[in-house]
Amino acid sequence: MKNFFKILPLFLISQIVYAQTINEGVKFGLRAGANLSKIQLSGQLASNELKNGIKPLLSYNFGLYANIPISKVFSFQPGLSIVGKGTKLEINRNDSLKTGLGIVKYNQITKRELNIAYLEVPLNLIFNYENFFIGAGPYVAYALFGTDKESDEITLSTGAKVRDNNPPAKKIIIGNGDNADIRPWDIGANATVGYQLNNGLNFSANYAINLAKTDYRPGFDIQMSNRVLTFFVGFAF
Repeated sequence: MKNFFKILPLFLISQIVYAQTINEGVKFGLRAGANLSKIQLSGQLASNELKNGIKPLLSYNFGLYANIPISKVFSFQPGLSIVGKGTKLEINRNDSLKTGLGIVKYNQITKRELNIAYLEVPLNLIFNYENFFIGAGPYVAYALFGTDKESDEITLSTGAKVRDNNPPAKKIIIGNGDNADIRPWDIGANATVGYQLNNGLNFSANYAINLAKTDYRPGFDIQMSNRVLTFFVGFAF
C-alpha cells in the first residue's frame, strides 16, 4: 500500500502533462492556502471535557492540480497537495484540594497541539459557470509526519504558580503497529467553491471531512475525524 501511494503522485503528474499535450482545454496550476483544522472525537474515552476543549489549529495547504474539461460546464479536477491537519485542545479546571493547612483552591490549564502533515489526493467533479466554479468529490490522504505538544500549569488561588510544565513537542509515531500513535490513512470527502479571473488567478474555499475515523493511540477506545476548512489562492496556466 505504501508503494502504491508513492507511485500515485507520479502517475497523476504524468497524466496532467499528457492531457495538456493532447487537449488545449486542459489547464493545470498551483495553489496554496491557510487551513483551519480541528478534529471530532468519539469513543468511550472521548469525554465531554475533551470534546468541549477542541479548538481550531491554523495550518497550511499547498500543491498542484489539473482541470480537465469533460463537457461545456463540467470538468474533472484531480490534485496533489501537502496538507497540515490537527487540532488544539485546552482544558481549564477549577478545583480544590484538602491539605493539612486547610482547603486549597487551584486552577489547572492543560494545553495540547496536534500537528500532522498529510500527502493528499483530491478528486473533484467541478461545475463551471462563467468565472465561478463549485464542486465536490472524494479524497485520499496519507500521514507523513507529525508532532504532539502538551503543556500543563497549576496556579493557586493566591496567584502562586506551583507547576509550569512545557516540554518540547514529541514526534508522532505513524503506522499500524501497537506502538503507533495514529493510523496513516485519512479517507473522506470535500467540497469547493471559487472564482477564477480571466488571467488564471483564482480564489476558493474548500471544506474536507474525514469519513474513515482514525484511531489515536491504537488500543485505546478513542477515535478522531479530521475537519479542515481551507482558503486558497491559486493560478491556472
